[in-house]
Amino acid sequence: KPFNRAGLAQRLEKLVQRKTLLKPILQALDRRKPAEVLAACNKLIEQDPRYAPLCLRYKADALRDLKQNEPLEAFLKTILADRATPWAYGALGSLLLKRGKPAEAQAVYEQAIKAFPTMPALFDGLADVLVALGDGKRAQTVLESAVRLSPLAVRRQKLLGKLALGNEDFESASKAYRQAVSQGQHSRFKDPETNLGLAHALISKGGDQGLDARTRVEINNALVDVAKEHTNDEGLQVRTRLMKAASLQHSDPETAAKLTEQAMARLDGMEQVLSADAALMVAAQLKQLGQEEAGASVLKSCAQAYGDDPAVMKSVASMTDDPAILEASKAAVDFNLQGVRSYKAGNLPEAQAFFRSALGLQPKNISIVLNMVQSLLHPGQNLGQAAIDE
Repeated sequence: KPFNRAGLAQRLEKLVQRKTLLKPILQALDRRKPAEVLAACNKLIEQDPRYAPLCLRYKADALRDLKQNEPLEAFLKTILADRATPWAYGALGSLLLKRGKPAEAQAVYEQAIKAFPTMPALFDGLADVLVALGDGKRAQTVLESAVRLSPLAVRRQKLLGKLALGNEDFESASKAYRQAVSQGQHSRFKDPETNLGLAHALISKGGDQGLDARTRVEINNALVDVAKEHTNDEGLQVRTRLMKAASLQHSDPETAAKLTEQAMARLDGMEQVLSADAALMVAAQLKQLGQEEAGASVLKSCAQAYGDDPAVMKSVASMTDDPAILEASKAAVDFNLQGVRSYKAGNLPEAQAFFRSALGLQPKNISIVLNMVQSLLHPGQNLGQAAIDE
């Protein structure tokens, strides 16, 4: 609404006054010291209770960063009992999900959406909860509602595409990924995974009937952007070639075979560890392109790197029944758990022996590697040169 010079001066004065009052809190935030933020909030509230509302969110964030989950949950519920606010609903829902209470988190988000039906972030939170509960289809519906409220959010479009792809709704997946690629072209959220997701959705949509010329051009444009902008990323170079090969499998099998060979040659000499999702996709595409042995090798590497993740191993098990892959993973997880128990009990030599056994089965598993390093770096040990080299 219109305002005059005096009104503007008054607003600026209030802003400066607020900044001055919050200065200790903001300085502690800049130093990334949540304990100091909490102390500064409490001190300001003691000085003048009228400023308590200004401190609520800073205090909640500090409790979260300090991992004081129970006090944070009680604090957020107190805020909501006094006055419903979107950020408090979102923080409480996120906390409950983190603490393994998805049903309670779902109830919080559903209540929040009734109170604030135009806040897309609340729909995002509900979608996360529904994914955790295994209800991917409803999560997709919820995200579609969020996209209608805020259609220009690149990351939300990408997540919607991923959910729709998992639900085998290839039409919706293509549409969402296409929007994310277009909107993210000049955005800091531009991501090669979005282009690869679009290509995957379009190929899956075509099915066994193959792809028309227009779709092949769209896939090629999406993949060319990734290949050109990430020339030094071997993983992305492998994946773009395999995706292109999959798109040409029916229309140009000769070119598809050449691209597959190029991808396999790069894969053989690659030191980079693929993410779990990328490795599973590469394995599936290699098998689809007739390279069963290469696909099994990628699955084995995936199990070695992510064998302690039940969700990943469930996906691996759905793609292979090879006991050499599945049983080695189970044994490595058991050794790792025993190592953790020994470490917590203070028996470092025994813990290190278990971690070494686990690494013998899964040498690329990041969790086991970090556990081993932590046990070696534990204070009070006289490490020899061999342990230092290890």
